[in-house]
Amino acid sequence: MVRICRRKSDNHILEMQSGGKVDRLPREKFQSEAEYLKQLQICEIVETDRLNTLLQNAINAGYNADEVEVFWATEEEYAKAQDDDPVLKQQKAEQVAEQTKVAEAKTGMKNLPGWADWSASQAEEWIEGNVTSLATAKTALKALAKAVIYLRDHSQITK
Repeated sequence: MVRICRRKSDNHILEMQSGGKVDRLPREKFQSEAEYLKQLQICEIVETDRLNTLLQNAINAGYNADEVEVFWATEEEYAKAQDDDPVLKQQKAEQVAEQTKVAEAKTGMKNLPGWADWSASQAEEWIEGNVTSLATAKTALKALAKAVIYLRDHSQITK
C-alpha cells in the first residue's frame, strides 16, 4: 500500500509515500475481544497519523487542508492516479516529444552515409555530389538542422 496526497482541483499528485499500512493480527492471537479491538484501534490511530503526515506536508507547502486529499492506495490505484495526473501527463508528453526529436535526428544522420567519419572537405564533397536540386538541398538541410538541434540540446553550450 502507498499513501497519496493530491490536489483536488486537478488530481495532481503532490506526494506519495510507500508502505506504512499496519499489519493487523488475527483475532485468535488475542485473549479477549477487548484486546483485539484495542489492537485494531491502535492500528487505525497509527495509519491515520501517517496520512496526517502527508496532509501536514501539503499544508507546510502552502496548500489549505480543503485543497488536498490524502488516502491509501494499492499499487494499481497509484498507477491509475499517476495516469490521471495532468502534470505527469505533460511530463510524459514532453519525454515522447524529446524521444521523437532524437529519433528524427538519428534518422536524418543515417541518411547522410559516412557522416561520422567525414572531414570538413569530405562533407563539402558529399554536398557537391548529392545536393543537386532544390529538393535534395531541402532534404540535406532538414537532416543537418535536426542534427544541429540535437547537438545543441545535448551539449554543454549555453546561450
